[in-house]
Amino acid sequence: MNCTTNTVIIICRNAQKHRRRSSSIIRRVCYSSSNKTSSNNDETSQLILPSTVVLLRHGQSLWNQIPTFSGWCDVPLTDLGIEQAKDAGRLMKEKDLKFDSIYSSELKRAYESAEAVMDILGDATTSIEITKTWKLNERHYGALQGLSKNNPELTTMHGAEQMTSWRREMMATPPPMDEAHPHYNPPPAPLTESLYDCQQRVLRYWYGAIVPTMIPKERSILIAAHANTIRCLIAYLDDIPREEVSNIHIPNSVPCVYKIDPNTGKAIQHDLSPSSKSKGHWILSSENTGRLVDKLGASSECFARSVFAAWDINGDNVLSKEEIAKGLFTWKHDPNPAIDALAGKLLEELRNSNDGSYDTDGITLEKFQSITIAGIRKHNLPFFEDEELPSSES
Repeated sequence: MNCTTNTVIIICRNAQKHRRRSSSIIRRVCYSSSNKTSSNNDETSQLILPSTVVLLRHGQSLWNQIPTFSGWCDVPLTDLGIEQAKDAGRLMKEKDLKFDSIYSSELKRAYESAEAVMDILGDATTSIEITKTWKLNERHYGALQGLSKNNPELTTMHGAEQMTSWRREMMATPPPMDEAHPHYNPPPAPLTESLYDCQQRVLRYWYGAIVPTMIPKERSILIAAHANTIRCLIAYLDDIPREEVSNIHIPNSVPCVYKIDPNTGKAIQHDLSPSSKSKGHWILSSENTGRLVDKLGASSECFARSVFAAWDINGDNVLSKEEIAKGLFTWKHDPNPAIDALAGKLLEELRNSNDGSYDTDGITLEKFQSITIAGIRKHNLPFFEDEELPSSES
């Protein structure tokens, strides 16, 4: 794949709409390793413990900076992107995550991120080989691939509304490329994809290759992939309605952890998410909080839950006054002004809390979520807006 930033592609106004929809629909049915229906097998499968799956978007790529429709173009990581992936590896090491298997797309920005994580984890991954597959590649953007997202000719040619639709709507499909396209790849590469097409591709691999490894014993799995492939998988795991999928924003190199039921391939509620829409949680640090805030869209509960987990140093599911003070100190010294502002408003909300929990028994997750979200909404802080997809999404 030879991709250059100077490529100029003229897209015909009359390009026919092209959809490559899956002929098979992935049904949400119970998964069994043997498809047998005997009561003994059912009883055995129910005893299998949940597996842990960590989803990791690659570090910053060269075309995330520009920004450009990357898709299946094999764009390298920047130096910052490599460091972001290493930071993710350090977080996983701190959480004592040890992987049985690691999956990646065939694109270097994903598998080099996985390699950077492995370098940090050290001996725990020496016997593991990364399983690379095109089925985890980024969404294919068709004839748009290689074009600048800020190219005014695209908006003039297709209109702002159509450009937004191609990027945000689940069923909208960009114009297909042809064999003359400078970034054309032969099959199995598609000619274009909607988000729905991308999701079906990812789920076929999820159920065909990954979930079966969770039986007969639980596994710990890392998947290093891309904004849209991870977005599509999270949408499925969290049962996000189709019209809300565009609100799932995936930051570079912030690990997201799910517990998976091996019998169904679906996510189960995490200990820290009994009442949240999302069943996953992000592993936060002082280095990656800003990237998460910039991307989370409407997932304020998920953000609050992830902050709670990061601040809960002793893991007792209650934030003490000391733990809150340490967390707020980190935020107040963050270069992101929005995070600094949130720290001040969160402290204000804590002081205004009328049940005395901050000064006495500590704060539970439910209380912390309530206070954090109230602070964001009350003070109109620049968090969790239903905004246009950020320019680095591919």
